[in-house]
Amino acid sequence: MKPLTKLKAKYIKSLQLKKNRNQEGCFIVEGEKSVLEFIRSDFKVKEVICTEEFIANLTPDEEMFEVYTCSASVLSGLGSFKSNNTALAVVEVKQDADFKIRNDTVILAIDQINDPGNLGTIIRIADWFGLETVLLSTNSVDVYNPKVVSASKGSLTRVNVRNVDLEEVFSDYKGNILAADL
Repeated sequence: MKPLTKLKAKYIKSLQLKKNRNQEGCFIVEGEKSVLEFIRSDFKVKEVICTEEFIANLTPDEEMFEVYTCSASVLSGLGSFKSNNTALAVVEVKQDADFKIRNDTVILAIDQINDPGNLGTIIRIADWFGLETVLLSTNSVDVYNPKVVSASKGSLTRVNVRNVDLEEVFSDYKGNILAADL
């Protein structure tokens, strides 16, 4: 455990911007429940910034990352949500491999979703229904936007969300496609 430095705090705040998330290959997760979900998932957590009380939630085998401590008031100023007063994590973005649609699975594809809260909610619903994959058009909101991550309530750890060229992905697909449109 290390005390939080001003330089580290500045780095964390910078990850609220998409260009910095893309450059660093990392995003932030806020809140006790979500941070614990990411720690216990297949995402690589690089750093956890938390209060002393939060550390009691971690088992020794889960501490494979840097841990920085600070007060609840400092922590609430680091992220985009003032109500976060327990933990924040810096997590690596998963690298996308080429994607092919399997005929034995149901996929949710979304074109041009712009509201981060709505996307997080859709990811949560997809998780509830047991969908493994959500495809987003390349002109949709960034899946690692702090509001998307927060609204997904940890479901982002269980649902594979990918930004793809939907036209390209579905061009060779021969199965059933159901669509909804305004």
